[in-house]
Amino acid sequence: MIKNQALSGKSNKALIFMGLFLGLVSAVLVVVYLSKTSGGGEVSAGAVTPVVVATGDISAGTRLTEEMVTRKDIAVDAVLAGAYGETADVVGQVTRVPLVASEQVIPAKVTATGAAIANGEDPPLAYVIPDGMRAVSVQVSNAIGASGLIRPGDFVDVILTIKLESQNDSVEGSAGARNQDQIAQTILQNVQVLSIDQDVTRVEVSESEDGAPVVGDGGDANPEATTVTLAVPPAHGEVLTVAETCGSSFGGRLALSLRALGDSSRMETRSIWAEDGAPPTCAAILGLPNLQ
Repeated sequence: MIKNQALSGKSNKALIFMGLFLGLVSAVLVVVYLSKTSGGGEVSAGAVTPVVVATGDISAGTRLTEEMVTRKDIAVDAVLAGAYGETADVVGQVTRVPLVASEQVIPAKVTATGAAIANGEDPPLAYVIPDGMRAVSVQVSNAIGASGLIRPGDFVDVILTIKLESQNDSVEGSAGARNQDQIAQTILQNVQVLSIDQDVTRVEVSESEDGAPVVGDGGDANPEATTVTLAVPPAHGEVLTVAETCGSSFGGRLALSLRALGDSSRMETRSIWAEDGAPPTCAAILGLPNLQ
């Protein structure tokens, strides 16, 4: 009887140890499985790709420079559609909307003149005005202005013509008679044409070693154009505005003289309008003491 009880106790202990061993093995297997599963999740969540972001807050209408953007590693699932991957792709573009620091740069938030050209679209005029210049539009007859063959991107001289009247009392019986004459004056030189009517310039303008303008292929000829938009310094914008009014008041008009490609020469006898000079008048523009 005692012997049977001893055998029964040993059997129970063996079963207990076996259960503990199996439980330990099961726990180890569970830990290994969970570890592998967790590790795989970390690899997936950690996948990143470099995208272009703003280095600081940028206002709308700002031309992007190298200092304004940088590359930053972003989680793949957080990258916006179309996000740029290289800073060179966005430098020189202009922001359509404000950007905040670390915001991803995407095509919808910037405007590229080159991209507009590639799509057959005209870039907004404000994005092709050279730095420090103003866009000023003037009326030019379609019968003048190089016979309508001036294109956006060309460089021109602006000529003002008016009619002058003077009283002639030198001939007997001619008291009160009026003599009419005309005068023409080149008022601005080497001015870039930005647009003709709605044809906005599609060229990049640079300078050669001697300072002469170097331009690419301009837009198509437009013989019907009457409104020409020119890129001029602020003071020259005043000159153009007064000259156009002067021409209308004295029966004259504005004409454009087309320059040869790369010609940056000047007529030294013509006025140079300084930013801090006196406001232009009709007489001053034409180099006359006064107008009758």
